[in-house]
Amino acid sequence: MKPIALLLPEGANIEELVNVFAPDLDIDYLKYLIHYVLSKQTTGNKKHPPKDYVSISSQKLLVSNPKHKKHIEFLCSKEANLLHRRPYSEGKCFSYNITPQHKNKPLKVDFLKVGKLASKIVESETKFPTSLNSSSKYFYLKKMFNSNDLNIDLNLAVDHCNSRFKEHQDYKKYVTEMTKIVELYNGEYKVYYKKKKDGRLHTNITSLPKVYRQFITYKNEPLVEVDLSNSIIYFLAVIVKHSSIEDNILEDDIMAHIPLLYMFVKSLRSIENIEVELLWKLATNGEFYNSFIEDFDKIFSFEDYKKIFEKDNDKPYTGDIKQKKKVAKKQVLSMIFAKPNSYKNIQTIFCSKFPKLLESINDFKINNGHKKMSHLLLQLESLVMLGVVGKDYNRKHYKKAPTLTLHDCLITTLDYGKELLESMQMSFKNLFGQAPVMVSKEW
Repeated sequence: MKPIALLLPEGANIEELVNVFAPDLDIDYLKYLIHYVLSKQTTGNKKHPPKDYVSISSQKLLVSNPKHKKHIEFLCSKEANLLHRRPYSEGKCFSYNITPQHKNKPLKVDFLKVGKLASKIVESETKFPTSLNSSSKYFYLKKMFNSNDLNIDLNLAVDHCNSRFKEHQDYKKYVTEMTKIVELYNGEYKVYYKKKKDGRLHTNITSLPKVYRQFITYKNEPLVEVDLSNSIIYFLAVIVKHSSIEDNILEDDIMAHIPLLYMFVKSLRSIENIEVELLWKLATNGEFYNSFIEDFDKIFSFEDYKKIFEKDNDKPYTGDIKQKKKVAKKQVLSMIFAKPNSYKNIQTIFCSKFPKLLESINDFKINNGHKKMSHLLLQLESLVMLGVVGKDYNRKHYKKAPTLTLHDCLITTLDYGKELLESMQMSFKNLFGQAPVMVSKEW
């Protein structure tokens, strides 16, 4: 087992403090407590934002020390001055934050000795869902999360994170990225599967910002992803096309796993064949979003494009066709997933090509709730990518190359990129008659 990496505020010289003021305390445990406070401040979501103060009771940690309380008191003492404690109040236990002296400063990576504490940290912080157990059809994915094989170049990733922090100066973002880097390096795998929502497998790789993928390797080999072009639209087209023919693969093999599909398919009976064929053509040749750019140009000014594009991209908007396509993609997908009365201008554009399809989509959202639209399309994508396409490739190459996933992408080592592309194309052709356009990207 390699040494476990931890994050500490720069300037926090714990060894020196312990030698002078508390020689009976465990240096590694003190480091772990500080790292725990830093890392747990980054967890949260829109409904439950990250908290400034973190509880570090021995019961909550799962990794404890007989002198836990004494270690906490030392970190809060005037001599150490590393943690600040918020007093107990009714319904709230003691909680802790980094002191103002050390808060918002750059972080350094330190290491724990290999031993019982390090092993317990990795064990307690690693989470795998039961849907990846040995009896599951997705078990092949769990085997890829092995810290002896899946690695990130810690030094390069940390240097890159520090460079990014100098530019964006968002400390919460900085700590979050540093934490995710360290977790992947340590093999603290956070893997979960939202079966009832998006159906996607979420992992350390999917949560790590794209700019760090270049530092990830598998058995010291660089990685390559094969990405589906307009994935969501392709799966929408699959539903629409196959609902209009008698030999319906969706009913036989997939419908039973996604109950929402049956309700959506029922609303598609009135769609005319000309819409079905146009949707299928644009979804499989990769031109779906490009086909709307001319219409977008009529209602979007340069500033409109710029505002939408730069909200989600670090690069400045210049007005080239690729950037316009990204804006069109974001707007069309947002409209499809939003409430039926939202994005009226985008609905008008979409309606010019797919009036009956838009009507069916809105009817489905009115009857079932708008969030169910994204649920069923993402669940179908996940079911196909993980349960069929990824499994097909793994069956052929598991002894030589990994099969990792990133939502609508599959990932393997660079030497097997061609085999992955060919395997994916064949799987989609066997399933639906025609594969979407796919793009290989070296990490």
